[in-house]
Amino acid sequence: MRKDLQNLEALAAMVFDAELAKLNDVSKLLAVRNGELTALAAARAARAEVLRAGSAGEDLAFVTGQDARWSAWLARTGARLSREVAEVAAQREDQRLRTKKAFGKRDALRQMREHEEKERRQKRMKAPG
Repeated sequence: MRKDLQNLEALAAMVFDAELAKLNDVSKLLAVRNGELTALAAARAARAEVLRAGSAGEDLAFVTGQDARWSAWLARTGARLSREVAEVAAQREDQRLRTKKAFGKRDALRQMREHEEKERRQKRMKAPG
């Protein structure tokens, strides 16, 4: 049984490592999407400041009469990015739970193997020799 536990523990460690790598990938994607949303909000704020300061002549959308189109694009893009952030955040949570489960399996197998090794050592110490 010792070898079986060692093999299962090694397999569980590989599964955990794979799940952890997936979690890292999803976390990076979430950071990218959040960064895009933050950049969009910063662009919106910068444009609003330009218009508030009375420097509308520096705003290309305003000068070319495309202000309404730009605002509509901004709203659509913001909604799309918010949706993507929510979707990736849900994926990240699902992956976090899968990673947590894989960690639990790996840890349980490690504890079982350690317990078995401890029992085997105790039996050897008690064995007449």
